[in-house]
This record gives sequence, C-alpha cells and structure tokens, in this order.
Amino acid sequence: AQTRRVVSLQDLLEMAWQKSPGLKVKKYEYEAARSRVIGAFLPMDPMIGIDVEGQKSAFDFDSRMDNEYMIEQTIPFPTKLFLKGMIASKEADIAYQKYNEEARDTAWHIEQPYYELYLAKKTLEALEENQQLLEQLVRTVQARYEREIEPGEMVIASAEGVESVQLAKPNQKFDIFEFIFITTPSMPNSSDSFL
Repeated sequence: AQTRRVVSLQDLLEMAWQKSPGLKVKKYEYEAARSRVIGAFLPMDPMIGIDVEGQKSAFDFDSRMDNEYMIEQTIPFPTKLFLKGMIASKEADIAYQKYNEEARDTAWHIEQPYYELYLAKKTLEALEENQQLLEQLVRTVQARYEREIEPGEMVIASAEGVESVQLAKPNQKFDIFEFIFITTPSMPNSSDSFL
C-alpha cells in the first residue's frame, strides 16, 4: 500500500524559494549591491610607486641615476564620498525590493494553483454531499405507505424482505379523547361561544 505524503502550502513555498533560479539571481544581485555600500563610503586605496630616471636599459638596474619613491593617496571632496555611499545604499535597497518582488511572484505562482486545487476539492465535497442529500430525498419520495402496524404485531425487516409476526391477540382499547369525541354531537364553530 502506498502512503500519501501531505504537503502543506508552506512546504511548497519553501521548496520553490530554494530552487527558483530567478530568485537566486535576484538574491545574488542584492548581496553584490549590499557589499558595494561600504566601499562607496571609503576613499580610494593608497598607491605606492618607484620612479627610476636615467636608466640605460630596461633591465640594467646597476646604471640608475635617480630613484624616487612615492606614496599617493587621493582624497576626494568629503560630500562626494557621502553621496557615492548613499547612491550605493539606495541601489542595494532597490536590489532588495527586486528580490522581495521575485519572492512574492514565486509565491503567487505556487499559491494560485494551490488555492484553486483547494477550491476544487471543497466544491467536490459539497457536490458529493448534495448528491447524498438528493439520493436520500429520492428514497423518501419513492417510499410509500404500506399499512399500520396492528397492536401486538411485530414487523421484521431484513435483506430477505419484510415479515410480520402476531405476538399477541389485539385487544382494542379506547382513548378517553375518543369517548369525548363520540359523545359530543357536534364540535362548536369558532363563532359559537362557550358561555
């Protein structure tokens, strides 16, 4: 016998979010944009260099005439770094919003069929219930009055049919209301008064 695995909507969403290539791309774009934010606030890296003048040939290092050693740091205008950082931060925010939008779109593509399946299942259940009620109504309409059960009689209904057994001799007794009805010659109309 096969066992049916029940999968919840949350399980489907988690699986889709993990395996969606479009969502992975948006996530990597967001992470790359976020990693550029700190670098945008920092000045450029310092440079170190050696300037050699008067060398006779490119590979003749013994014949140098003048060597200069340099360290250089470019410091931009302070607001320029701040603005570059803010732009990088906004780009990271935009990448995050695109990532969230892709996640919502992926979820929508999972939720829509899931809810349509749920609706179809509930509709089928309601239709089956209606069918049972209609079948019960048909049986009720097709049922017919056979006869009353006599006093002292036992009726046995089984798959083979209906059997009637007389257990005791009927002894007819009257109800007190029957005596009142028999002794009253006519019932008063609603217009007659009882006083």
